[in-house]
Amino acid sequence: MSSRIMYMEYKGSDNTGEARIGRVSISSFNHTVHYGDKIYQPHTDRSNKANYYEVGSGAWFWISPCQKQGLDSIEPRKVIIDNDVQEEYWKTIRRAPDQVGTLTYQSPGKQTTR
Repeated sequence: MSSRIMYMEYKGSDNTGEARIGRVSISSFNHTVHYGDKIYQPHTDRSNKANYYEVGSGAWFWISPCQKQGLDSIEPRKVIIDNDVQEEYWKTIRRAPDQVGTLTYQSPGKQTTR
């Protein structure tokens, strides 16, 4: 399994769930994502703007690589950064070392840039 920092957004019934940046492990065989004690399986039904579901609960999620500009969400949303990845996230992915220590940011959303 490979490990990387990814964007994860819970897709509740009104698409306003929690969004976070965290380290996940990804199975190269079936692309299963492991985050903490939870397992996420890929699916192809994108009607809820989701590409994974949580095994057990069936909750839908959007899981994707982090964007350098911070445009990870589709709609504007507050994003929480896990403490254990925040330094690497700000220095390597966002290339904003002055932001190290910041554990949240406001994603403007991809739709606002169109």
